[in-house]
Amino acid sequence: MKKILILTGIALLALLSACASSTEKSFNKYGISFTCPAEWAVTETENEDGLTSVTVEKTGKTSSGIVMIVIVDAEVEHSDLTEIYFNSLKNSDFADMVFREFDEISYGTYSMTSTSYQGNMQGLALRGNFYSMIIGEQTIYVVEQEAIEDIAVNKLGFERIKETLMFFAE
Repeated sequence: MKKILILTGIALLALLSACASSTEKSFNKYGISFTCPAEWAVTETENEDGLTSVTVEKTGKTSSGIVMIVIVDAEVEHSDLTEIYFNSLKNSDFADMVFREFDEISYGTYSMTSTSYQGNMQGLALRGNFYSMIIGEQTIYVVEQEAIEDIAVNKLGFERIKETLMFFAE
């Protein structure tokens, strides 16, 4: 019995230690810098076609928060970017999509053109925000997307990425 209690205590301690090690991480690559919140994971893709993307996703089986940061090595208008992105959503399982008009907003320290959207994917109500700007000869767009039921859970993560996001020339 004492052995079981000791093993249970060790397992509990290991579990608590693993949870405590979930800390924020700094990302600094491809001319992008931001703080990745704890409980979020970064995936990066450098494409040879002049496209680089960094995806920051809330971890966990029931989580839905995602931020995509894409750098295009060309100047592309916001309306063209949104048309391409929204057509890709329409061609997926995204249904009942509703879009808002373009608006100029502040995203962290940057002035960006913004469009928001809502829809359903496999019965799950989703919303998203699509932001873009041109810096030099590059177009940068940021997409935030989440299940409507997860808005409160994702809020701090989205805010942390937005507050710390910086772009710089490589």
